[in-house]
Amino acid sequence: VSCALPAVSFSTQHALVFMLTSVSSRVQSCRHPSRHVLSPRVLTFRRSRSLVMGASSSSSLSPPDSLELVYFDIAGVAEKVRLAFSLGQVPFTNTKVAFDEWASIKPTTPFGQLPILKIGSDTTIAQSDAMLRYAGTLAQNKGIDLFPQDNLLQIEEALGMTNDIGRDLRPCIYLAMNPTKAGGYPESFKGTPENAELVKNVRTAFMTDDFVKYMSKIEAKLESNGNKFIAGTDTPTIADCALVPQLKHFTKGVLDHVPTTCLDEYKNIKAYIDKFMNLPEVAAWYANNKK
Repeated sequence: VSCALPAVSFSTQHALVFMLTSVSSRVQSCRHPSRHVLSPRVLTFRRSRSLVMGASSSSSLSPPDSLELVYFDIAGVAEKVRLAFSLGQVPFTNTKVAFDEWASIKPTTPFGQLPILKIGSDTTIAQSDAMLRYAGTLAQNKGIDLFPQDNLLQIEEALGMTNDIGRDLRPCIYLAMNPTKAGGYPESFKGTPENAELVKNVRTAFMTDDFVKYMSKIEAKLESNGNKFIAGTDTPTIADCALVPQLKHFTKGVLDHVPTTCLDEYKNIKAYIDKFMNLPEVAAWYANNKK
């Protein structure tokens, strides 16, 4: 009985990536008992799987005709993507949306949120982490080591840590912006002295506990890797594009009860931020896009 996989479209093969464990065992059983040759359809699937998983990233993505990143005129979650495109020397249009325009634009976006990335004339994607990895892959295709496979685990670990920081910081921001949605408070609660006291307490607790925990870990990690970039690389990766804006956010003075001097005691982190910000492509980006 033949065990060859049925002929399927590439998009279907993409979906099947999430079943690789079971597919792998089926592939083993599909070998000829004497010649140990994989069937042509299985070989086709495995080649396509490699493209999806990035094992052959140099041929998996061709440069798009155009890229347009759409977001508000703030750093936010889009800044890491802007930095990755800049470091990867990938041309893109940085479209800024005014807050009073958002209500009319929101229904046209895939998930009712920004940023979105318009690729060519017929593709729009959401989710900033997807855009970041896409930018890194485009850079790799140009020979710029922004998302190197040899450091994939370290990069993903650093990205996960950065997301953890953002997750734990989120209540500090949204209990001030939208306490009804963030904490279930009545709409009349926003802007009251009680709201201000709540925000103060939450931010003070974050800075005392979570902030110290994360910064201490990052400081030690930079010390142990010889003060290289966060994934232990000699050149920046997409992990640095995500982490540095997150770190800089703490020192901007935009959050009450978060002192701008909060990173002063972490010498390795400060040196790390300075090294990243002084990269020619990064310095040029900020010189041309003052915030």
